[in-house]
Amino acid sequence: MTVITEVFKTAAVIRAKMLGMPEHPTVIVEHPMASKTEAEVLAMAEQYVALVASGLVLKP
Repeated sequence: MTVITEVFKTAAVIRAKMLGMPEHPTVIVEHPMASKTEAEVLAMAEQYVALVASGLVLKP
């Protein structure tokens, strides 16, 4: 599972393909993170936790 901000999407897709993992699960969150308050980051974490968890489960 990879969690990245929007601006790194293309790089993440290319890297996953280069590593032979084109279906590698990725969650893309709002950019930028550095200027967000702790409360904003916690709210984002709550918003994306289900997506992150689902990406950690092996699918048959």
